[in-house]
Amino acid sequence: AKKRRRRQMLLYPNTRWAVMWKYIFVACLIAELTQKMMKPKLTHFAEEVAAAERRKLRIEDMDWQSYLSAKMLPTQVAEWDECGKALQAGETMPWYCQRPWSDIHLVYIKALELVIVESLAFISFVMFCDVFVSFFVGELDELTGELVPKLWFKRWIVPGVAIQLLLNPRMIEISAATRALIRHTYHDVGPITAYRWLSALFIPLFVFISDRFNAHVWRRFVREENERYRGT
Repeated sequence: AKKRRRRQMLLYPNTRWAVMWKYIFVACLIAELTQKMMKPKLTHFAEEVAAAERRKLRIEDMDWQSYLSAKMLPTQVAEWDECGKALQAGETMPWYCQRPWSDIHLVYIKALELVIVESLAFISFVMFCDVFVSFFVGELDELTGELVPKLWFKRWIVPGVAIQLLLNPRMIEISAATRALIRHTYHDVGPITAYRWLSALFIPLFVFISDRFNAHVWRRFVREENERYRGT
């Protein structure tokens, strides 16, 4: 029964959703590798900002959101020379400096800024979730054609969870946040109090949420995707 329940959590590797997820993951991986390859540009950009603002700026203080915003977002209408000069001289400003055109331009800037922020967040989300998606995608038996879990070494080590956790670029940020949380818990909360909160609230709550998610969301989703695949 336990083995059957585990198999119910496995997704066929060639379902529409699994294939689509891999396409999305590859696209996000290319974007992540592009960021790594363009790191010298980010360093040069940080040096330019530091020189313009006359202050020291480390590369760690500059992120891709700041870089993309500086390169892709246009200057606001209020900062254009022709608009500022006309306003200071008390003259009639050009039509594109007046409302509602200036407001439309500002909305465009805010929308583009939102796209940049959400795109980077989406890449981080996909890179992180792929560790768990890959774990729950099974494989087809070569002899019977049945859906079976991947071999233990392949599922947990290479190219399983262990390697993905070590190589996934999002794990660097997550590990840094985890270490900061542990330091805060140890110094400000105290290990005894933290253990009591974990054992009394957080661990039972995590188990409850994961069980509900598994029973009412993931298994239902896997069953529908697998049935759709078997029906094609």
